Amino acid sequence: MAARIPESVQLEKLAPIAEGRYTFTRAAEFKGITTRYSCTCLKCDHQWDANLEKLLLGQACRPCSFSKTASAIRASEEDQLAKVADLSGGKISAVRAEKYTGNRTKYACTCLDCKSEWVIALKELVKGTGCAKCATRRSAAIRTMPEVDALSRLSENSGVRFIEWVGGYVGTSSRVKCGCECGTTWEASFLNLTYSGSACPSCSVGGYDKASPGTLYALMSECGSMVKIGITNNPSRRMKELEKSTPFSWTQIAQIDSQDGALIAQLEKELHAVSGQAITEASFNGYTEWRTYTPALMAEVARMASEAL
Repeated sequence: MAARIPESVQLEKLAPIAEGRYTFTRAAEFKGITTRYSCTCLKCDHQWDANLEKLLLGQACRPCSFSKTASAIRASEEDQLAKVADLSGGKISAVRAEKYTGNRTKYACTCLDCKSEWVIALKELVKGTGCAKCATRRSAAIRTMPEVDALSRLSENSGVRFIEWVGGYVGTSSRVKCGCECGTTWEASFLNLTYSGSACPSCSVGGYDKASPGTLYALMSECGSMVKIGITNNPSRRMKELEKSTPFSWTQIAQIDSQDGALIAQLEKELHAVSGQAITEASFNGYTEWRTYTPALMAEVARMASEAL
């Protein structure tokens, strides 16, 4: 049986990890890395218990891990309703249907366009869920969109040059042959090009060029349970693509830029190895890069970001 590493040695490892972030006190008899410690955040006074192994892997105060995400989680009812009004363009009237207990609180909603009524949780409204009746009407209008309007929508995607319809225009189910300023030509569905943020396969993340400067980015889902680790040669364009294609809200929590594109690709590979894939059955752009939130993953992201400064 392997000898247990003494507590003094383990605490020497933990001390620099916890320094300036939290204090810790053993909460039970020392029994190795499974021993639990009571911790207090030096920034927000949040208290939690964790075993020594998790603390050594980088677990810290979760509410403070990323301030933007924490702010979103703690958003007041007023702030969230303001976001709903902004997302709906002021076309939804939402009245609380029960005592406010956070973003799971139910609201009675009325569409100011078609007068439909429904009850829904606040968290769904904040995601942008609106009137189902109006959504159905808009979908029908999209399916029967005139060709001239379809071409106008395609022109809004600055990364796509329309060449021709594949097999002729048959509505929004049509496929498009398109080109990019880089010289690449490819085929894609009209809906992917206009509603899912699809772009040039050579310039987007799928066509990442290790010989060019690169960017590693980390995004956290609104629920805080998933983190997306991705790379791109064009970060501003990639963020716009993901804003259109990702079916839930997210916040960018880290970005590492380097003239060494190969190094950025290696960092992404290392981070993907830290945590498993969170979404396995989906088809939206970049879904395979969403990983399960773990303290170890967050610690690695923070370490890499600090070393890049």
